[in-house]
Amino acid sequence: TVRDNNIAGGQLVTDNMVVNVAGTAGPFLVTAPNTNVSWQAGTNQQVAWNVAGTTANGVDTPYVDILLSTNGGFDYTIVLAQKVPNDGAETVTVPNNISNANRIMVRGHDNIFYDLSNTNFAIAAPPTTMAIAVTGEQNKSACKGNTALYNFAYDVYGGFSGMPTFTISGNPAGTSVGFSPVTGSGPAGILMTLSNTGNAAPGFYSMTVTATVGSVTKIANVYLELLDSQFEEVALSSPDNNAVAVSANAVFEWAAEGNATQYEIEVATDAAFTNIVTQGTVSGTTFTAPLNEAAIYFWRVRPANAGCAGAYGEAFKFTTGIVACEDFASTNVPVAISAFDPSIVSSTLMVSETPIIENITVALDISHTWVSDMTVTLTSPQGTQVTLFADKCWESTDVNAIFDDNGSPLVCGNNPALSGLIIPQQALSDFNGQSPQGTWTLTIADNFGADGGALNNWSLNICSTQEATPAGVKDTTFDNFSLYPNPNTGNFTVRFNSTSGNDVAIAVYDMRGRQIFNNSYSNTGLIERNIALGRAEAGVYLVSVQDGTNKITKKIIVK
Repeated sequence: TVRDNNIAGGQLVTDNMVVNVAGTAGPFLVTAPNTNVSWQAGTNQQVAWNVAGTTANGVDTPYVDILLSTNGGFDYTIVLAQKVPNDGAETVTVPNNISNANRIMVRGHDNIFYDLSNTNFAIAAPPTTMAIAVTGEQNKSACKGNTALYNFAYDVYGGFSGMPTFTISGNPAGTSVGFSPVTGSGPAGILMTLSNTGNAAPGFYSMTVTATVGSVTKIANVYLELLDSQFEEVALSSPDNNAVAVSANAVFEWAAEGNATQYEIEVATDAAFTNIVTQGTVSGTTFTAPLNEAAIYFWRVRPANAGCAGAYGEAFKFTTGIVACEDFASTNVPVAISAFDPSIVSSTLMVSETPIIENITVALDISHTWVSDMTVTLTSPQGTQVTLFADKCWESTDVNAIFDDNGSPLVCGNNPALSGLIIPQQALSDFNGQSPQGTWTLTIADNFGADGGALNNWSLNICSTQEATPAGVKDTTFDNFSLYPNPNTGNFTVRFNSTSGNDVAIAVYDMRGRQIFNNSYSNTGLIERNIALGRAEAGVYLVSVQDGTNKITKKIIVK
């Protein structure tokens, strides 16, 4: 929480963050300068700190930044070193900022930990000398075969003169390094070019550039991570080549490649990848993208790291399916709930279908006084258990509701206590990815004996991706199918093109399987019918459209 000190009235702002603390690392401390020393501008000085295990132990920070404050630590605006090795010491060039109130900050690069020097120190006027300092990136990544460029500022103080020479040590064996002046205003600029890296060994290189004029020498450190440009082809795994009925919320997976730190993926509608519909760069080996139903796609991945990219390997082809939803009602009802003793009752429901669950909702009808007595859970055939609600709504009576992850937050009513479309206490998405086949169990634990009732009905609506009818991939019977608006108030339109010549039947069912609308229409090629459900209660309904032997089911939400 932060509060400003505006005299007209301070204001507060609050934000949350999570910090993971490693108990085996630290304390990370600046050790030099840590007394009231005096440094002359233009000189090389060493900043030192205690690494204290911060390169490992879950902190895993290999680099640090070094910053200077000239106002006693109110702010740290001058960068002395950036992304240098977290090894406990770094040589810096003292800038020409004369002050007696200087402090040093050493902070973890791309992390939040830091330490400050304990007391102010002085920066004094420079002697007659020259100085060299890195400007821009100090630590670079480059792919083998590429060139790395570094920029330096060359300053002279107190009338110093002479032509500097520049040398380097620590560069990769076999590479070439050249220095050239950069024209412009202000201090002289020096460009260092490191080339001929194609035959050098990949690795991390600490390099020291030395400027020499007579007996005066100054140094500046720069760093290079030379990356391997040789990659193996990435092995794609899912969706497999020529896979069908792939979810439109596609998850792409592939095997890791040893030299890669990131991967570039492309998904296109053609084998030549001229029409790329989605692409991305990820550090892991999975990628998720929303796609269209009943469409053909091609995907490919290439390995990369900070400076290199490999070639795209073999592309895989796959076809997305269509989402179909089906209602399953329990026949193991009603089930009495004792009004005399605490009890646990259960009811089962058999599902014979096997397509993987992508979405599931639960319709529940319970007669019971003091709804807060109950804990209601649903268990899948694989044993996954989800609590729909527990200890809610105090003495209110009855439940007649649909539990859906996309519902509304639970709000207690009078009678029924729970109604409408409600978000369950635990996410029903815990069932996603499982096969629905087998026995589902609804369990009601009545924790007090003074009240009772009955489980009247319950049902599941399970949505899964199924293979699209192969006729140019899209089902020509339901070409350009749309159902809109959704959600709606009970009035909606079904529209599609049909070439079958059959009459078209449209039916609507509630989540208990009761038919609330049914009508048949002549086939004129373009089917466009407005459906009015009258006084339909808010909730989830299934719309079934049958064209001859072809059938499609869609879920709608009535508000």
